[in-house]
This record gives sequence, structure tokens and C-alpha cells, in this order.
Amino acid sequence: MGRSKQKKGRSILKMGRSKQEKGRSILKMGRSKQEKGRSILKMGRSKQEKGRSILKIKFHCHQP
Repeated sequence: MGRSKQKKGRSILKMGRSKQEKGRSILKMGRSKQEKGRSILKMGRSKQEKGRSILKIKFHCHQP
């Protein structure tokens, strides 16, 4: 049981993303948290619109 907890922690590291590392990966993409928010706006999408666009993409995938 104790080992499973350790393995779970390692699997998160295997994905290469702890909470800090996830923040760093965003910086690697050249985007701070603020810039990430701005880039979404540049794409013409607010957070709500981004969610809608994902639904649109799903519908497009299902359509022949």
C-alpha cells in the first residue's frame, strides 16, 4: 500500500510535470500565465468561447 503512493508520485514525475514543472513547461512554450490568457484572447476566444470551440471541433469530427 505504501509503495502504491510512491509509484503514484513517480507517475506524475514520469509525465514530466509536477505543479512547478507544469508552470515551467508553459514558460518553455514562451508563455507566462498572463501571456497564456492573452494568447487565448488573440485567438479570439474567451474561456467560455474556448469551451464552445472544443464542442464545435467534436461535432466537426463526427460529421462526415
